[in-house]
Amino acid sequence: MSYIASWLTPELFTRIFPYACISSVYTHNNTPFWDLVSFISAVNWMNNHQNKQFHGFGTTKLEVAAFLANVAQETGDPSLQIPYPYSWPKPAPRTGPEFNNSGAGGLTCLIEGCATALVTYPQGTKCPVSGVIIKPITLTDFNRSLIGIDTGTILAAYITDFKGVNQPGFGLANATFQPGLAAVSNEGVLYTSSPKTSETAKVFAQYSGRGAIQLSYNYNYSYCSMDLFGDQRLVKYPNLIVTSDRDTFNGFPEIFGFPGPNPNGANQLSSYIYNTTPPAKMMAWITAIWFWMTLRSGRPISCHTCMTQPTVYGITSTNLIVNNDSGCTPGWAAEKVAFYKRICNILGIDYTGTIVCPSRPF
Repeated sequence: MSYIASWLTPELFTRIFPYACISSVYTHNNTPFWDLVSFISAVNWMNNHQNKQFHGFGTTKLEVAAFLANVAQETGDPSLQIPYPYSWPKPAPRTGPEFNNSGAGGLTCLIEGCATALVTYPQGTKCPVSGVIIKPITLTDFNRSLIGIDTGTILAAYITDFKGVNQPGFGLANATFQPGLAAVSNEGVLYTSSPKTSETAKVFAQYSGRGAIQLSYNYNYSYCSMDLFGDQRLVKYPNLIVTSDRDTFNGFPEIFGFPGPNPNGANQLSSYIYNTTPPAKMMAWITAIWFWMTLRSGRPISCHTCMTQPTVYGITSTNLIVNNDSGCTPGWAAEKVAFYKRICNILGIDYTGTIVCPSRPF
């Protein structure tokens, strides 16, 4: 059992990421994409990798807090405070480390530029468009209590925005994002959200951010793929990182594309890749841990090294490596510092001296 598994309980995970349950909008079986089991499984997979460079992630709670703070900012919406800000009636004020007015909306997205919205409805509400009874997100009693959703109310989620997904600077446009969908064929054909046709995609995902710290740029997909597997599978099939269903194509098992068992499929996954690539729920964490542990960023030290010397480098240095922004001034990375403080408070650990500003230059 990994060190992390010895203390990071499901209750702590839910307190840190109360809205991870809404990631079920991305899966084919209505279960959350983001979960603690997949995170621990990813850590164990990396600890057993033949490359020892990947071993030893998360040997301290401070490192785990810094990692999860980056994850929270990269995959979430900091406006999602808890209790849930749009509940009605408004939940009563509460005290505790998770109720400190900082964002708590991590693990709501899988891919950069793809926004997720939450809506609360009375039980039995019909969708205003389709007329079908709205399917609720599954919430435990603990989760309901935490985010302030009463038993007469359901929580639903939907994808609202693809505006930021089309980012040509990240490399070859290779696929749209949709659960169970996407890759580029050997011939360069782009498969899109229409399950029976292939055409140039209208919304690209390219090699923009996927996963827990959002693997970005074609060269990082290449480095990551070679380091983890010794081949270029993540370049050809980037949605191995986020697509949870590898047996059907949006529910159509006879369709070409990723993956589709159709023997005439132009882009069928080989049995070798299918059998040797961990599930997407793990890959989303594995690729983030890969970046955290390596020097592929071009910096002389890794995020892991920063958090083994937390009062020398600390959270602000990990932010520099991931985003070229320490978070010492207001901006993108400052959200990571806020998440870090909140997570440390929940875990009951002291972050004094680990927010090193101005951040030590490398």
